[in-house]
Amino acid sequence: MLSFDSVYLPNQLWSTCSKMASLLKASSNVFRSEKLPFLSRSKTRQGVVPKKVTFRSVPVALSLSTSTGTVEHDPISNSPDIAIPIMVNGCTGKMGKSVIQAADSAGLHVVPVSFDAEKNSGQTVELCGKKILVHGPSDRERILASVFQEYPNLIVVDYTVPAAVNDNAELYGKVGVPFVMGTTGGDRDQLYKTVEESKVYAVISPQMGKQVI
Repeated sequence: MLSFDSVYLPNQLWSTCSKMASLLKASSNVFRSEKLPFLSRSKTRQGVVPKKVTFRSVPVALSLSTSTGTVEHDPISNSPDIAIPIMVNGCTGKMGKSVIQAADSAGLHVVPVSFDAEKNSGQTVELCGKKILVHGPSDRERILASVFQEYPNLIVVDYTVPAAVNDNAELYGKVGVPFVMGTTGGDRDQLYKTVEESKVYAVISPQMGKQVI
């Protein structure tokens, strides 16, 4: 289960953490405090994060912001009761598909847009009654900014490939969108640094295999 010790998050993020924890149940080591990207007190639009934060059994990663752009996909209502939207990158893989199915079952809104390898660009993945359009690496920033503008409560779940971990994290941080780094590998120290410098919310687990679903 996902648990937090003395951490302050906006109500929307608390709700999201509870839902995502029920989807992604994985045990991970207690993070070393010097490696956590949340150790400095800073006031942002997202809220205030205290100096001392301890995460145990953390399966996901989160963050917030705004941006601009345009991309065509199914809009959702602006009702305050609308399900939390998530964007699953790497939806052509087994883990990505499993997360989409679990999220849909839990009542989250799966945004019909996903990033994947260039070879999969242009494909449409049909899951849970949705047609998810896959985009390659090119023009990702514009597309993500557009999606985030339309879905301001968006959270990205990343199940791509190890080689894309750091580039993807930099993209999420630049746009300011909360993200779940389910993909293992990459330069983890650089990953923590990216999150710290971008001041996005992020929970990162070193172990995110198929057993988390």
